[in-house]
Amino acid sequence: MESMLKAPVMNLLKIGHEKLLSNSAFKFNLRRYTVAVPEDRAVTLQLRGASADGTEAVTFQVATLPSGGELYDVDATGAVGAEVTAVPTDLTAAAVRYVPNADAAGIPFDVFKYRAKSAAGAFSYKTGVVVSITALDDPPSAVAVAVAATRAAAARVTLTATQPAGETAAGPALNYSVTRLPARGTLYKAAGTSVRRCRLARSNPLDSAWN
Repeated sequence: MESMLKAPVMNLLKIGHEKLLSNSAFKFNLRRYTVAVPEDRAVTLQLRGASADGTEAVTFQVATLPSGGELYDVDATGAVGAEVTAVPTDLTAAAVRYVPNADAAGIPFDVFKYRAKSAAGAFSYKTGVVVSITALDDPPSAVAVAVAATRAAAARVTLTATQPAGETAAGPALNYSVTRLPARGTLYKAAGTSVRRCRLARSNPLDSAWN
């Protein structure tokens, strides 16, 4: 979570049409956003809006919360502040940090809304930020194995790994590689129930692939 909060700011990939949003006593120009980000990547969004004639400063307020992630206040220096947990919430500046739930993906995936406020307290209508998340191929995790061997008999070691949730059934077959050779023994490739006398010499690259 901390790494996602500190990740670099991403640019908005798509910006929808600008829409004039009005109030009985005040008019605003706000922009409705669509943003696309990779899985498990946070994004900082600049909320742009102004009075219709551009002469009066406005502030921003989170109007609805996202359902598939978290929002954080971002100040004028870009520092990430407190999580926005209730609405409406006034923002320190004109930016928020969106952090999606782990392993979440979908096009579109999530939406939250914000609105502008004049110095006199007039509010614009709400406008939305639509977030799409592109799924990534999460890496498997190798499982540690312990075996017992004797001087008279070699030990057969079965290499195993776990797939991330949701990718086990449809994921591709796993290949394994040796990253470090044993200090007091010799490794041989094995297939099925037979051992292939193909010795991995210590001069071989440490990442020799087992196909």
